[in-house]
Amino acid sequence: MSDSGTARPAPSRPAPRLHVLIVDDDPNAREFMTRALTRDGHVVDTASSGDNAWRQLQAARFDCVVMDLRMPGIDGPELHRRMEEIDPEQAARFIFVTGDTFSAETLAFADAAPESSLMMKPVDLAALRRRVADHRPRDRS
Repeated sequence: MSDSGTARPAPSRPAPRLHVLIVDDDPNAREFMTRALTRDGHVVDTASSGDNAWRQLQAARFDCVVMDLRMPGIDGPELHRRMEEIDPEQAARFIFVTGDTFSAETLAFADAAPESSLMMKPVDLAALRRRVADHRPRDRS
């Protein structure tokens, strides 16, 4: 209690530090998101292609994966499908970003995906930070 007889608010805890993989073939978008999440204290790895991301996902576990939906080669839906087959819990940690709002494939994916897993470009950093923070760190024991 303070001198005035009211309870002091509990000190706020720092947000948990997350291990995030950002996958985007656009270097500017990748750097934009990487800088923001790194400033928030997260450990961020990046991949410029779905092929590279697939290798990283097989070698390490991430608290969150932020992935461009449309890329040459392995795109977001394909990588997500692969992860669902081998690690459904990891697949549930994907957040997709896209600037493609008109193609039939994107609209079908958007209809099937949980609302919280799809963001439109340009990415709203405050919304991205909130969505990433919703992913609690994995038990690393």
